[in-house]
Amino acid sequence: RHVLHPEALGPAQGGAPAPTTESTTYDPHRLHGPPPPTNAGTRVMIRLIGTSTAAVLLALALLHVYWAAGGHWGTDVAVPEHDGQPLFQPPTAATLLVATLLFAASLVLLGRLGLWGTALPGWLFVVGTWTLVAVFLGRVVGDFKWFGIFKRASGTAFAWWDTRLFVPLCFLLALGCLLVARSGR
Repeated sequence: RHVLHPEALGPAQGGAPAPTTESTTYDPHRLHGPPPPTNAGTRVMIRLIGTSTAAVLLALALLHVYWAAGGHWGTDVAVPEHDGQPLFQPPTAATLLVATLLFAASLVLLGRLGLWGTALPGWLFVVGTWTLVAVFLGRVVGDFKWFGIFKRASGTAFAWWDTRLFVPLCFLLALGCLLVARSGR
C-alpha cells in the first residue's frame, strides 16, 4: 500500500495549501543570475560605467584603425620587446581584426545595457559580456613572461607602460564589463 504524505495532497484533499509564488515573466534570453538592480541610482551608475567602458573600447578600436592606416603614435610601446626589438610586427590585417573585435566588444556592452541590438537575442549580450570579463582578466594576469601583472620582462618601454597603464586599464575594463554583465537588461 502506497502512503501519501500530507505535503503531496492539495488543499482539496486535506493537505497543505499549495505554495504561492510571485508571478514572474520568463525571459528565455536571460541566463540565471542575480536580479537586475532595483535602485534607480544604481541603474544610472551601471549605465554610466557601461557606456564609459564602451567608449574606451571604441577609442581603442579607433587607435588600432589609426595604426593599421600607417599611424606611428604609440607604436613604440604597444608591443613587448626583447633586446630592444619588438617580439613581432603586427600585420595590418591583424591590427584591423583587433580593431573590429574592440568595436564589437563596445556593441556587446551597449547591447547588454539595452541601448543597442534589441532585435538580437539577449543571450548573445549576456555571453558576450561575460566573455569580455574573462578576456580582460586574462590580459591582466598575462602570459607570465612578457605582459600582465606576472610578467618577468622588465626594463623596457612596453613593460613600463604595461605596469602603469595597460594592466590597470584592462582591470578597469574587466570591472566595467563585470558590472554590466551582472546588471541584467
